[in-house]
Amino acid sequence: MKTITPSTEPRLISPQILEAVKKLSVGKVSDIIHSNRGLNIIRLEDKKEEGYTPIDKVKDNISRRLHITQVKRRENVSLYEFANYTPGIAMNEEIFTAETRTSDSLVIAIDTKTSFTLADFNNTIPSSYRATFKTNRERFILVLNSQKILMPLLIKYGQYKKIDESAEFQDFFNNRKIQILAEAMRKKIIGDQPKPSEDEMKEYYEKNKAIKYTNTKQYDISLIGLKIGEPGQKQDPKEREERIAKNKKRLGEILPSLKTKQDFEKTAQEMSEDPTGPHKGAVGLIPATYHNGFDGRLEKMKVDNVSEPFEFGNFVYLLRVNNIKPEEVRSFEDCKRLIYSVDGAFNQLENDLMNEHQRTVLSAKKEEILKAGEYEFLMKD
Repeated sequence: MKTITPSTEPRLISPQILEAVKKLSVGKVSDIIHSNRGLNIIRLEDKKEEGYTPIDKVKDNISRRLHITQVKRRENVSLYEFANYTPGIAMNEEIFTAETRTSDSLVIAIDTKTSFTLADFNNTIPSSYRATFKTNRERFILVLNSQKILMPLLIKYGQYKKIDESAEFQDFFNNRKIQILAEAMRKKIIGDQPKPSEDEMKEYYEKNKAIKYTNTKQYDISLIGLKIGEPGQKQDPKEREERIAKNKKRLGEILPSLKTKQDFEKTAQEMSEDPTGPHKGAVGLIPATYHNGFDGRLEKMKVDNVSEPFEFGNFVYLLRVNNIKPEEVRSFEDCKRLIYSVDGAFNQLENDLMNEHQRTVLSAKKEEILKAGEYEFLMKD
């Protein structure tokens, strides 16, 4: 008989099943239901009555969304003001509905090199998205936010307001310039160094293999998780404790049936509310530090062990260890390219050797570096 693998894609529930669900009470099992997808039997686990979510549970979400909306609105108002009041910018907000408009009609020109036409508007912004903007002002602000216009507009406004002459800007600019020049100097120093010998690389490998070249112990695990509450919503402490107890009881009831990996995978696919559910609960290989080892549980478990139900984050879990990959020290040959490569993609040895030299040079040059305008000497050394 051919094995049929159930689809994990979300599907609409058939009307026959919905009608049967309405008649069930919590914990009850339906009769056989004939639906357009075959024969079905349903058990109702829980039921939430229709109604509005209390304001206390959604207040934080509403606050975040309002804040984001207000910030974006303020950004758009500011961009419009920048375009409207900065000398040298030509703009035509009403061109979108002008009777004489053509594809070459100008929407905005920041300068002689940067402009945006109606052709740009039609070619760079999808028609379905354009259609959501009903007024000329909304369309014009959409153009101001475009990749082609946004940065040149901000630069033009900054120059007009002479922001680059402020003390704060100068401090930031000078610090950034020092960082760029120091990095260029560091590359120059490294570029002048001869290629390390095989013995130097081996010495570096032996000294660092425990830290840099050892693969830590890893666990191949699977999970079955039941939600305690909805993410981002406040939950009454009593309600949370009740949900935890209910989920632990439910997982505890199925625990004896999870004798094999196949049992666990089948159950995870059927009932797990964790994101791994559609993938049979598979998490894959993880280090013992992942999620703090689920509060230390991982290191106490052996292959094929299944944990007791436990609370972690917003879920109650069952955890299964499918396999354990022991700690492994990588060979010198495997690590040579990491230690040093001719193309410079990886040069851990050179980086370590040069870091101390770089610190010495920069420390000696520090006072000179901080003198206004005295940067160029760095490139000469």
